[in-house]
Amino acid sequence: MAQVAEAERRERETRQQLNFPGDRGPYGGDPQDLAEQWVARHAEWRRVAALMDGQEARERDARREGALARHTAWEKERQDARDELKAQVWLSADVSRRLRAIAARTGWLCS
Repeated sequence: MAQVAEAERRERETRQQLNFPGDRGPYGGDPQDLAEQWVARHAEWRRVAALMDGQEARERDARREGALARHTAWEKERQDARDELKAQVWLSADVSRRLRAIAARTGWLCS
């Protein structure tokens, strides 16, 4: 994250200014106060970066789990399709009537 790097650089620069008091630049100000501000900003940006990394990891894990669940469901559908046997037989009307009558007598015909 660019903000973390920027805060780290500014923190380092303000610490160096504390070690070499001299020209404080056009803005002047208390270098100790500035150093403390950049230390706080650096810590805050590291915290934000860690939260964002954690959120991205959780989102990545959720996407991965969803993909695995979809893949598992797809494999189960494929296995069920392999296990299922379908057959269609076209019979003449006469043969069909006789088979229905036999099935009805034996209890195989449900409707």
